[in-house]
Amino acid sequence: ETKTGSAEGFDEDTYSLVILDTAGQDEVKIETKEELPTSQKKVKDANDTEGTVTDWQDSADHDIGDKVPFQIIFTLPSDFAEYEEYFVGIHDVQAEGLTYNNDLVVTVNGKSLTDAFTYSAVNAGDCKNGCTFHIQCADIIAAAKAKGVTLAANDEIVFEYTSTLNENAKLGATGNPNEMTIEFSNNPYGDGTSETPKDKVIVFTYKVNVDKVTEGENGANVPL
Repeated sequence: ETKTGSAEGFDEDTYSLVILDTAGQDEVKIETKEELPTSQKKVKDANDTEGTVTDWQDSADHDIGDKVPFQIIFTLPSDFAEYEEYFVGIHDVQAEGLTYNNDLVVTVNGKSLTDAFTYSAVNAGDCKNGCTFHIQCADIIAAAKAKGVTLAANDEIVFEYTSTLNENAKLGATGNPNEMTIEFSNNPYGDGTSETPKDKVIVFTYKVNVDKVTEGENGANVPL
């Protein structure tokens, strides 16, 4: 195989693992079997009145000044064992109303891989996705082994961090989106990467107007 295909939601997918005996055959129909990783992004909602926090979901309401919890899950492909090296990089795009707090925690099967990943701020013009920052590991296989962790197909790498909802937050239905895509190795025989489909969560915040009045003549409300 000399190039990748295009699976649903992906600009390009992965190279296939195919070995065929074609001797003596005039026509051969090949159906490649690429294996793709998956990714998702979630956020938690906080209820200040009740003092409760929701489970991970696709949108949340927060006050300006809140630290908003985010989670990304990257699931390794079923052909992961065929790779000798494996790159993983998150392209994260935050709205102007969100400020990353540099408190990343990365785990797999309950074990920490935080030190295996580097964080770097990015100018939007330097990334085709308009990124705010990158989180990446050049070879997660070697990095995990250095931590005594052996990765396997379908393992979930969990990234968690917070961003503060700042004074530039958009009020109302527009919300403050946080979007990501994950870049990953796509060729067990050599170099090359693909990206997972984009996934987005939205953080909402609101303004409340209060008019204070007193009772005037005939019970009418008079603004103070």
